Amino acid sequence: MKLSIFETGFFKSDGGAMFGLLPKEIWKKYYFSDNKNLCRMSMRCVLIETGKRKIIVDPGLGMKSESVVPGYGFSDLKDISKELQKINVSNDQITDIVLTHLHFDHSEAITRHDEGGDLSLCFPNADYYIGKKQWDRCFNCGIIDNDAYFTENISVLNKNRNLHLVENDFFLEDNIKIELFDGHTPGQIVVYLNGKSDGLENIVIPGDVVPTNVNIRTEAISGFDLNGEVSAKEKLRLLEKVYETDSRMIFYHDYFIESCKVGKNKNRFYAKERIESVNFEVEK
Repeated sequence: MKLSIFETGFFKSDGGAMFGLLPKEIWKKYYFSDNKNLCRMSMRCVLIETGKRKIIVDPGLGMKSESVVPGYGFSDLKDISKELQKINVSNDQITDIVLTHLHFDHSEAITRHDEGGDLSLCFPNADYYIGKKQWDRCFNCGIIDNDAYFTENISVLNKNRNLHLVENDFFLEDNIKIELFDGHTPGQIVVYLNGKSDGLENIVIPGDVVPTNVNIRTEAISGFDLNGEVSAKEKLRLLEKVYETDSRMIFYHDYFIESCKVGKNKNRFYAKERIESVNFEVEK
């Protein structure tokens, strides 16, 4: 099993919205913000290569939507296709796309405009995995998350015979498990990789169940979460598994910390063995 990590671009988000009930006097020790209280966030894509598959988890925003999403201060957006080419992987070789959820910052890069200006899939040979409850939420969203979904983009998948709407946890391969979580939004997917059989670390890709290392703290529930109480319980459920399996979490949104393991002290979890992002020195 081989992992490749791509930074597909950055945006800015209000620190209070990201870290919820956690006071700024605490979170500012671990996450930098500017004088407007804005924190720079990553959109970190993971490519998993096995003997049988090339799997992308959350390809990111892509290049076509920056102008229609004002207020986020997007920067350094990258074309995931070109990033893959740098490691000699083509779009046609991608066998599976796992979308942790369908918010635009995670999923927009699944499509591109073809020569006729119509939307088409960037990864035409891939099977696509999305939580069934998340799919339903996308097309029946509420007032709070109405702006989080670009349904025109997601609707392209309706025509794809390789769309899999996930209703139960399952193994994509013997060492790759997909599990469902709620809270931030219904039917999120978390990916577990059993690396020990290959002499590697166990890896967890938590999406927005735990978007940054600061969000490991129980009270750091994002204001973007639809249900804070459920989000907290689901996060604790995930962190217990990460702790018990000595896994390393790869964060989608943490600009400064790419990944970490989790420790536990009197039923409180904390980040340990952090690996700094390649971006760290930029705004440290």
